Amino acid sequence: MYFFKCLFAIALLNAINCGAAIIDDFSGNNWQLSRSTPGKLEQGKNKLYLQDKPGKHEWVTATRTYDLDIDKTPLLVIKVDKLSRGGQVKLVQEEPFKKKPVLSISKPGLYMVDIKQVCRWSGKKKITVMLYAIGDGADITYSFIKFTDKLSKEDLAELKKRYSPPKDRPPFELVPLFNSCGYYFVSKPVKDVSVWFRKLGGEWLKALNPVYVNENVMYRGSIVNLDENTEYEFKIIGNGKVMGQKKFKTWNSQVKVAKTIVLNDKNFNGYLKIVDQGKPDGWIKYTAEPGFVLKNDGKTPLIDLVEAKYILLEGLTLDGGASDAIVITNCLDVRIADCDISGWGRIGKQRFDKDGKYYDENGKAINNDAGIYLVKSKNTVIERCYFHDPRNHANSWRYSHPAGPEGMVINKPESTVVRYNDFIGSDEHRWNDAIEGAGNFHKDGGFNRDADIYGNIMTMSNDDCIEIDGGQQNVRVFLNKFENALCGVSIQGCMSGPSYVFDNLFTNMGDEFKTAGQIIKTSSNTAGKDAVSFIFNNTMAGEGIGLPLHRLFKIVAKNNIIASRNGVGGRTTCKLAETDNNLVTAEKVKYEKNGIIGKYPKFTNAKAGLFKPVKGCPTIGAGVKIDNFTSDNKVDMGAFQSTTDLILPYRPIPVSLDKYQLNFSVKNGKCSGAQTVIATVNGKDFSSEYKIRQNNVFNWFTVTPASGKLVSGQKVTFTVKMKPELMKSRSLYKGVFLIRLANGYSRPVSIYAETDYRQEAKPMKKGVNTLFIEADKPTGGKPFKVADDTYASSGKCAYVDGWNSRKEPAVYTFDVPADGKYFVLMRIKCEEPVGSHNSLFFSVNGEKMGAANMQGDTRWSWCLAANNDQQLMRVKMFKLKKGKNKIEIMPREPVYLDMIAITDDPHIFEPR
Repeated sequence: MYFFKCLFAIALLNAINCGAAIIDDFSGNNWQLSRSTPGKLEQGKNKLYLQDKPGKHEWVTATRTYDLDIDKTPLLVIKVDKLSRGGQVKLVQEEPFKKKPVLSISKPGLYMVDIKQVCRWSGKKKITVMLYAIGDGADITYSFIKFTDKLSKEDLAELKKRYSPPKDRPPFELVPLFNSCGYYFVSKPVKDVSVWFRKLGGEWLKALNPVYVNENVMYRGSIVNLDENTEYEFKIIGNGKVMGQKKFKTWNSQVKVAKTIVLNDKNFNGYLKIVDQGKPDGWIKYTAEPGFVLKNDGKTPLIDLVEAKYILLEGLTLDGGASDAIVITNCLDVRIADCDISGWGRIGKQRFDKDGKYYDENGKAINNDAGIYLVKSKNTVIERCYFHDPRNHANSWRYSHPAGPEGMVINKPESTVVRYNDFIGSDEHRWNDAIEGAGNFHKDGGFNRDADIYGNIMTMSNDDCIEIDGGQQNVRVFLNKFENALCGVSIQGCMSGPSYVFDNLFTNMGDEFKTAGQIIKTSSNTAGKDAVSFIFNNTMAGEGIGLPLHRLFKIVAKNNIIASRNGVGGRTTCKLAETDNNLVTAEKVKYEKNGIIGKYPKFTNAKAGLFKPVKGCPTIGAGVKIDNFTSDNKVDMGAFQSTTDLILPYRPIPVSLDKYQLNFSVKNGKCSGAQTVIATVNGKDFSSEYKIRQNNVFNWFTVTPASGKLVSGQKVTFTVKMKPELMKSRSLYKGVFLIRLANGYSRPVSIYAETDYRQEAKPMKKGVNTLFIEADKPTGGKPFKVADDTYASSGKCAYVDGWNSRKEPAVYTFDVPADGKYFVLMRIKCEEPVGSHNSLFFSVNGEKMGAANMQGDTRWSWCLAANNDQQLMRVKMFKLKKGKNKIEIMPREPVYLDMIAITDDPHIFEPR
């Protein structure tokens, strides 16, 4: 709203100026298509149509040059009639040459920019206008361009229309999905408001109380744990009276298919654009011949759905894609089921001279390459898909904010379900996020509104397993397993709300360098004034910070097991949070009236991935009943109730395993031995073929039998063996295998294998300038204590003890062979707990002494050192002159220091 007021203030100021305008309605055929960005250009009165040709650039450009007096016509006004994905406008000043992006176009309507203010240009100029259609195969229709000194009343009305929220929302709205229903009820605040629901003809049940959003004069919230394809009644009561009552029906997993298209090498040549429009009772299904794989040369997506309706993609194997494998844009009712998606994305080079991200050949950082890219669509379902082996790799926070491939990117859709999928990354191909959202702090950002994300496994992310940042209006994350990521679920930027994170398992958290961050991520204090995030009955076990609270962030957290390194942060400063009935192992002060502080839960077998509480566990019966979210009056804390046999990630199949995690040891080239997983098939008359699936890079273990049949009443024993000859490049191997059924449902098993690998003491590479300095032999200052160590480079190392009264640093001088950009690394070994024994102070060439927080280990490892006061980012480039230079080191925490390295390519110190 503030932006809109500012916009109108500018417009009204300009309306005072004298009336002058240059109008281009495109009837003169004066626009030229750029040769470097191939596509289609059509011109006619009040219509300039641009369509990108699928291929390398993923955009198309049309240009025209104008002679302007910017002082007389400073406002550029552009009308967009329609677009499939996105558009952009750039201005080019010819002399001196300057190019400036001025508008980003996301939806139809009128756009305005003040050239003088934005570009800082004035006077008479030749200005070239560049109009874009953004997106592979995307198109856009522009209506007119106008340079003027003021906006007309019609212009003002059109601008207001584009910035105003949509008015097509009814005052009383129910939005059901398969197992949940969001509700929106416009009303002034009243007393004693409650929400009730029931199956038709059944008993009324109370739901969790709604949230009141003053900005929208609205009560809203969610009903959960519903049955699919079932009719329900809803009512909202206030002041003892029924204020509103309606019926709704949850979604059906089955759709009526009227037409089936079978893809093969005759009708698929690497790119398929789908604009078909089926009907609610006549969907169009795309599938493939047995064994047919959709591949391409990586210059276009494999499948591009644009404004399509009632489309089902099922049983496809996709290997390839440019930035993305599948793009869904402005579609209605699209479902993607039982697909195997891999091999998408751009390949880049990691640039340490920039920020450690991967960059393409044009010098652009690679990010948001997605297996599925979902843009502003409605009623989308992604289920039973296997996302794995993208072409690129996301950098870690060691260098800068991670950027790279994602399983999915979510850009402001409505009514979205992501369920029963396997998002399996790897240390070779880490996700940035398994699922990333666009518009983190937009009120319609991320999943936007009405979304269910459940029954998924998401693992191997260098940032978050999933972002739901943004609107978060009735966005619900439940019954998932999150593993091997810096952070679990990011809820920062809950701009509208409410959102719900419940019944999830978080375990073995950590990025590729074993750094674990926030399990429930709340990094930013930015949030909607009335937005609330509900965090119920989650189990968090292992490393990480459980739940940080922020001063302006409303969070309600109950019944969670937070058995992590750090518990709930910010309790004393966050007055808006409501936290109680949680078990928190890492705290000593009892902040919660009904919480359990400082005790550890007793699980069946956490090392085997079995987190059900057993007899004597303090969490049994210690939870509180939460309307509609818990089923019994006696409630356990955590995701797993002692009275049920829940498996996470949840899958509606009668197959259970005796273990969901295996742990191996590989030393001296030999493995500790094979291990087994026993699958028990319950139920009646269940039968399904299965195959063992594992990422392409998980070639270091085998699972047998590799295929077969699962039948009710039978058991199958799977044998897992390591291949030690392929396990020589890291100390911990992490992997997953899937027992995947014919319809795409699976049971995932996590694999961990510790090895005796030791990083090379002095890595070298031809053409790379690298100097090594022995830490136990300073050239000046006050030396550190010297300790004996067999694995230190010279058998001895420095013990940099904790902060004390030492005032004089140890000084190390070194000769640089040439002027250039260099990096500092330190070979350190940490005592337990590693997080408290991995930092020191240092400076280069007399700069201010700063802390280097390094990612160390209990064995010797090379770590980037940066005194940039950033806990996560550990890369800093130093510009050094040829000849003498120096490093000074002071203690901060106790740490063993073997060597210091000065190099112009830190990549040689990375694990292979």
